[in-house]
Amino acid sequence: MLTIACSAFDGALRAFLHKKLKTEQFREFPLIRARANQIVNSALAELFDTETDTTVLLRERELYKHPHAAVARCCEAATALRSIALKNG
Repeated sequence: MLTIACSAFDGALRAFLHKKLKTEQFREFPLIRARANQIVNSALAELFDTETDTTVLLRERELYKHPHAAVARCCEAATALRSIALKNG
């Protein structure tokens, strides 16, 4: 999901820089974010269902947060680009 989010953002940024940005390019970002949420939540649920060592639980939980946060940042950056593009026509 992180690769998909980064690629989608890269495409939006390139379009923005070349003044070819279209509103429909942003429709995929909420879907990407929702899918990333599903994956992380599912992985965390499985981790908490199978792991009994609290040290491992805490360490692994932190590892799952980083890709999830990166996807969220890609989506936030895309939203900012969209706002700039809409304001500047």
